[in-house]
Amino acid sequence: LFDWEIMKGIKRVELDKDLGVPDEEMSDEFLGPAQKYIFKYGMGYTIFLIFIWPLAVITWGVFTKSMYVLWASVVFMWGYAAAFAICAVPIWESWDTISAVLTCKKTPVKADA
Repeated sequence: LFDWEIMKGIKRVELDKDLGVPDEEMSDEFLGPAQKYIFKYGMGYTIFLIFIWPLAVITWGVFTKSMYVLWASVVFMWGYAAAFAICAVPIWESWDTISAVLTCKKTPVKADA
């Protein structure tokens, strides 16, 4: 049987104060505008995609084969674009470290802003 008591020794990430994030970036004054932005645009796009867009295309009736092919291709293009972004953006953001590892050089140290 598993000894669940060893789970008590695991340190939770959110309780770790040494994450490299300055204290001012964890304040409500700093995070408040980001929270408002995320809520406003996240809820706006959600309502648009779930309610407004389907209601707008109801008037088109049953899709013809060509209309179905058009929307299916749009869906695939969004999927490919999202997959590319999900793979490429982290590589781009970490390229200094990746290139340093591949060339066996030290990672350049960036000064704190």
